[in-house]
Amino acid sequence: MAFSLSSIKDKLTSVVNGVSYKLSQLTAGNKPQMSVALSNDKTALFVLQTTGKSVAKAQFLALPLPHEYCPAGKPDYTTILSTTLKEHIHHVNFNGTVHFQIPNDSVAVNYFTLPVLAAPKMAEALRVEHAALYANLDELHHTSKVYQSNKRTRTYATVLVRKEILRAINSGISENKLNIRSLGFEAATTMNALLSLNNKLRKRSFVFFDIKSDHTLIVFCDKDSLVGYAKLPFGYEVISNDRIVFEHTLHRHAVGELAVVNATEIAKAKKLTTSVNLNNESIDNVPDEQPQEEAQPAAAAKAPDEDDEDNQEVEIAAGHPETAAMPKEKIKTIVKKLPKWMIPEEPDSPEGYLKLNFGIFLKYMLLYTDSTRCDALCFQPEFVLVNMPESLHFLLEGISEEGQIPIQALDRHEKDSPVWENLNLYGAFCGKKYNKNFFF
Repeated sequence: MAFSLSSIKDKLTSVVNGVSYKLSQLTAGNKPQMSVALSNDKTALFVLQTTGKSVAKAQFLALPLPHEYCPAGKPDYTTILSTTLKEHIHHVNFNGTVHFQIPNDSVAVNYFTLPVLAAPKMAEALRVEHAALYANLDELHHTSKVYQSNKRTRTYATVLVRKEILRAINSGISENKLNIRSLGFEAATTMNALLSLNNKLRKRSFVFFDIKSDHTLIVFCDKDSLVGYAKLPFGYEVISNDRIVFEHTLHRHAVGELAVVNATEIAKAKKLTTSVNLNNESIDNVPDEQPQEEAQPAAAAKAPDEDDEDNQEVEIAAGHPETAAMPKEKIKTIVKKLPKWMIPEEPDSPEGYLKLNFGIFLKYMLLYTDSTRCDALCFQPEFVLVNMPESLHFLLEGISEEGQIPIQALDRHEKDSPVWENLNLYGAFCGKKYNKNFFF
């Protein structure tokens, strides 16, 4: 059989390429890698460095950032890359690949469901949908992938980020000749870390609560696809073991404010406070209509009412988060004016306080899982996965038996590794294996 010179050359090239790929795969586990991201409050640059994907060898470092690097919370990426990151790389004599992440609040993820059309018309229909929703579409870099499809409709997941952010990062990379391999964002890399560290989570649907010290990241994962994400402005630091923590003192939350306002109105009607009505009367017994007040003289009508002043205190406290900085005595006074049915019993042990305060997180777990089941994407989470210090895992005991959805803790092997507090950083080492379109 005769072989042409070109065919022999092609075969040799393919063999050489195959051998080179195998060698790169064998040596990949020994290459140093560095993952970099901004802290939650944008006052520091978080760095996680390891060899290959080793969890045991991972080392964490927080590099402080000057205030002028993030004016008004808007990071100057070119300056950060040119100064803080470049200086650190030279200081540690790092000679590996770098992965950079931008915060979740710089990225938008949206879903578009369209009728199935021919390929050119499908692309045009998706472009029209993007333009209708985003007036500044020309200023946004966006990529889309098919999330789910059937014979009639097709749903696309689109991730968008401002072009000026990417230009600033690319400028810092090119000017300083940084070897940055990938650019992603916190939610996508966190999900990558979960799927890489635990094979049992693959092809599963769940809601993940990454409870850190000062904030909580919530990630929605549907069979290896990132569906969405959310954030709570508080973390496990609020799970106190010596006092009751009320959510309206942590952040401004519309649902919490409405609850206080409604409770205030009910308290006005029934005088249901801690100082009166001690018969443990249920809210179900509260009449829908308030009793009509008898006519009073004008002088009496102008006199200040102590109960109204107290109730106004509660409303003001709910509407303005800065009241959280008030002295403890004042906060206790406000709490006492809440209706009795809203005030939990004082625990008699540190463990009781921990369980009671953890109820703030438990409420959001149930709310988010219920809301996803009603979502148009038909996302049906099988369980809730929680990442928090092992000393708090006992708070999850017995909850799954009482609730409608299982809630379980993330299993931490290599317990002393900083990876578990920085899953978003570790997930960048996993490349674009699970969320290719969510990297830029």
